Amino acid sequence: MRGARGGPGEFGRRLQRALELAASSSAAQQPLSLLVTVLAHQERRAGAQEVAATANRMTAGAALRRLTGLWPLLELEGCVGQLQVEVNHAVGAISAEAELRKSVV
Repeated sequence: MRGARGGPGEFGRRLQRALELAASSSAAQQPLSLLVTVLAHQERRAGAQEVAATANRMTAGAALRRLTGLWPLLELEGCVGQLQVEVNHAVGAISAEAELRKSVV
C-alpha cells in the first residue's frame, strides 16, 4: 500500500520521503540525491511572489479551456520569460549542488 505522496505544490512531503528513501538504500542514494536537490529547490521557489503570479497566470483559464475542449489547458505564451528564468534558477541550483558534492568527495 502506498503512503501519501503529496499533491501539487506539496514539496515538503515529497522531499521528506526522498530523504527517507535515500537514507535507507545505498543503491538509491545517488539518483535520489538529484531528486532531493530538485525538490528542495522547488520548495524554496514555490513561495516566491513571481512564481505564484506566473502560476496564477498560467492556470487562470484552465477550467474554462477544459470545459470548452481547448488545448493546451495552460496559458504558456505569456509566461515564457518567467519560465525561462525559473529553468535557469533550477539549473543553477542543481549545478551548485553538484559542485558542492565534488568538493566534498
